Amino acid sequence: MKKYLFLFFNVCVPFALSAHYLPFAEPYMVAGSSEWVYPQSGEVDKNAGPVYFCAAASQTPTTAIAYDDPRFVDWASGWKDVYYGENCADEWRTPHLACGKAGTSVFDIVCLGDGGSITMTFDNAIRDGEGFDFAVFENSFDEKFLELAYVEVSSDGVNFVRFPNLSFMIPGFEDFEYGDPPPIGSTGSESFDARLVYNLASKYSIGKGHPFDLAELKYAYDFAMSAECTFSDEYKNHIIQNYPKLDVQNVRYVRIVDIIGDGRNRDSEGYPICDPCNCVGSAGFDLDAIGVINSAKNSALKPQTITFEPLEPMQYNKVVPVELVAVSDSNLPVRFEIVSGNASIDGNVLTPAAEVGEIVIRAVQDGNDIYAKAYAFQILKITEKQTQAITFSAIPNRTPEDSATIGLEASSSSGLPVGFYLVSGNGDFSGQTLVLNDTSAPQIITVRAYQDGDSDYAQATPVDRSFAIYNPQTFSQWSAANGSVSETDDLNGDGYCAAFDYAFGSETASANPQNLPSMEVQNGVISISWRVRVDSSDVQSVQLKTRVGDSSLWVRRPASSGDLYIENGSVYCNYYFSMAQPKNSIDVRFDISLASGATAVSEPRSFVYAYAYSDWLADNLIGERESAADYCVSSDGMTNLQKYASNLPARQVCSQSQVASFSKSESGAVLTYKFYKYAEVKKTFQWSTDMSNWFDASDSDITVEEVQTDLIYKFTKPIPDGGRCFMRVKIEK
Repeated sequence: MKKYLFLFFNVCVPFALSAHYLPFAEPYMVAGSSEWVYPQSGEVDKNAGPVYFCAAASQTPTTAIAYDDPRFVDWASGWKDVYYGENCADEWRTPHLACGKAGTSVFDIVCLGDGGSITMTFDNAIRDGEGFDFAVFENSFDEKFLELAYVEVSSDGVNFVRFPNLSFMIPGFEDFEYGDPPPIGSTGSESFDARLVYNLASKYSIGKGHPFDLAELKYAYDFAMSAECTFSDEYKNHIIQNYPKLDVQNVRYVRIVDIIGDGRNRDSEGYPICDPCNCVGSAGFDLDAIGVINSAKNSALKPQTITFEPLEPMQYNKVVPVELVAVSDSNLPVRFEIVSGNASIDGNVLTPAAEVGEIVIRAVQDGNDIYAKAYAFQILKITEKQTQAITFSAIPNRTPEDSATIGLEASSSSGLPVGFYLVSGNGDFSGQTLVLNDTSAPQIITVRAYQDGDSDYAQATPVDRSFAIYNPQTFSQWSAANGSVSETDDLNGDGYCAAFDYAFGSETASANPQNLPSMEVQNGVISISWRVRVDSSDVQSVQLKTRVGDSSLWVRRPASSGDLYIENGSVYCNYYFSMAQPKNSIDVRFDISLASGATAVSEPRSFVYAYAYSDWLADNLIGERESAADYCVSSDGMTNLQKYASNLPARQVCSQSQVASFSKSESGAVLTYKFYKYAEVKKTFQWSTDMSNWFDASDSDITVEEVQTDLIYKFTKPIPDGGRCFMRVKIEK
């Protein structure tokens, strides 16, 4: 990817909210005013200035409706088309908990994950009646940690219409306090104010529903068709295309779509939406319930509650029919039906299939002339067999003179006996004892421990242990074969003395880079690998050590070992170490000690921190959808790559004058550009007299000055006859 920066820089203009869509169903206040406008009882001023909307449930005014409000006559009874986004653990994937009446438990929910969605269904259609028609409940534990979602409705389950919505929770603005008119915008969840959000579920805390009025969709449709429309093109096209396919007197589906609150998702006018977006395990919108106010059902019927006894999990290989037990407080008979999963029902007896999964069962009481229909849910989990893990101790390397009988130490977490067999090598087993039939050297023997499981436990993952039989070589023997060198001699000048050559399997007469430690930095990770001769019997230890920045402290780094292998009659073992590169320099060295007491230290190798593009994206909370190098996040005309090259904040409106300037000197035109010295970019300065034919600058035209963490480039070019000189810089990843 590449981007050209010209001498002519764009002027940055901050967003304005001088005119926009105003709500049909919710009070609002124009910034600077002290009067609340209730649009249902007055004229809506579409040309009003910046506004904020009704407050959190504990504030005034608010549209929040309590879960036990008598206006609710029905609740969502089922679901379809569940999509779980990222950061959603299995324990929260419980869509049945979004059915039925809302409550005050933070656990009685389905979590959607980042960007997830769910479509809820209803036994009776929602209709457009007087005032609000339904309400969405979330489980926010306070009034400032609000995970938002779009709300969409459909009559056929295919064509959905999204409610118009506004969010002035825009990253980069000052924090504010309750009690004062809020600015149009805010920073994070710690200062979240419901007054800056409209028609995004849910701006209210647990137990308080966020109501929606189906009549507003007609208002939004008319607004989209008008010349005054301030909707984004995306939302304008959406509602124009889909609203005519909706029957507001027969809404049978409500879809909740989680908003990823890092700014990538936009409101109906195209402004970025900000909400908590760094959660792990239970990220995204948590749907508690959807309550119906205006329904096709008879609201005069009495409610009834079903108590449905929970079901104990079963292993797939031990499934048996199970009796379902549920009763209603109306004393009317309860029937059962399977919502999802592989099973059959005969009356109140459930027969699961012998396969892993979940079976969702609904207990239903259909109601009568006195009682309304009611339902409750339970899940029967069909599990795998219990898992088990094998612990197998390492087997020490050996010489031909060691005993051919080797005791093995292995066990399983299940307590079941562990078996063994040889993957490579020649020998026999007697219980946990291996007797070698061949002890010649060099060779590598691999033993596998296994446990096949039983009726309760699944087969364990086998564990291999390898060991070598080798002919030991002392340093004296190796030295005699390599010119009688001392431990600290570095005859080939590679930074590693003879003691390392002995351990690594290198030669002293010439450099052997293929046998020395390999070090590289890629994507912000330092990877180091090296090998040690197993048959270098005098090697006591080879230690990897690092120090960071200006520190004088060397830190020992533990390494993981790899496979054994044989090369030129010697046995080797590979070792590996990796770490995230610190945001400064790092030095790497090796220490070695021999049985003779001799020690040596290698020459340190230094790495200078490189600020990877991927790290910059992560530091600026930029998701995959906005990660392209030529993408502009903040609408200031500067691309991701340009901001990365100078380490500017992605979501802050910046001016290109912050990094570039143009001037004249006695030597000619001067283009000055500031780069972040750790950014991994290629810079090419170019000039032209006609903006059609461009030429690369010569090195003599450019000077570079280092100022703290920046590199200041000055490109000077004599102005040719005619007085025209154009200059630009090409930035490439």
